[in-house]
Amino acid sequence: EIWSYEAVLEAHGYEPVVQLLDVRQAQPAESIRTLLGLEPGEKVTILQKLFSEDSEPVIFTENQIPSRFIPQEIGEELLTIPVYELVEECCGQHLNYYLSEVVPMIADEELAEMLHVDPSTPLLALEETGYNDDNEPIFWARSLFRDDLVRFRMIRRTK
Repeated sequence: EIWSYEAVLEAHGYEPVVQLLDVRQAQPAESIRTLLGLEPGEKVTILQKLFSEDSEPVIFTENQIPSRFIPQEIGEELLTIPVYELVEECCGQHLNYYLSEVVPMIADEELAEMLHVDPSTPLLALEETGYNDDNEPIFWARSLFRDDLVRFRMIRRTK
């Protein structure tokens, strides 16, 4: 099941606030270009957001969507909605599933300042590729979580 980060924060008892930090077109890293099946020179639109509870930052996200999917004009209010809703409403792409990888990361100076943690603080990161109904990749995302404020639990069954 996919939950928005706003719903995750609410489930932890917080009042979420979403701040759009940056929107820009850029050449993706080679690894992301390959993951998304982009042609050389094809650009992505990068969205960076900060999710806070009260005034305390909790989650930083970066989404990279092939620019060919993004209409020329999108209002800022749409850029703050969850990426899976954005690609459906603005790009005509339905998110069928994510391929998610949980990776540990260490906060560098920039992330530490943004998330109000000490440099070298361990962070939990989800690196995800979203796929449409035709199993085509439609975006890549990295979400960094403050481990002291958000925890994830899994239920693993034998059958």
